[in-house]
Amino acid sequence: MSTRSRLRPIFVLAGLALLAGVLPFCQSQSLFEPCPLSNSIAEACHAKKGSNTIYTCVVADHPFCNEKICASWEGHEARCTKACQADKDCPSGSTCQSYLNMKFCVRDADRAGSAGASSPADATNSGG
Repeated sequence: MSTRSRLRPIFVLAGLALLAGVLPFCQSQSLFEPCPLSNSIAEACHAKKGSNTIYTCVVADHPFCNEKICASWEGHEARCTKACQADKDCPSGSTCQSYLNMKFCVRDADRAGSAGASSPADATNSGG
């Protein structure tokens, strides 16, 4: 058996191991996992210093989210979520919330208290 023939299975196994290690990083995020917002959207979603404005920001077609929606509800961390019509469409610990012309699941923890102050404002984007 030549050296080349003996090394082929090792290269195949090494390639499979590398692929198995990389694939989890390429997968989309599960429901309520954090999702990154682009710099321009993140900047638009943060209230100016001294402002009492709270922003809800939504990306309707986010490439990292399985269900395509990434939302930052009233200043909380942006998280992958999904569309809904009623609370029963959302997992336990979350409710269906309406924002502009969209309805999506929001964690109860993100609704319980606001991360900012008192006046809601809008920032939406249909792309990531």
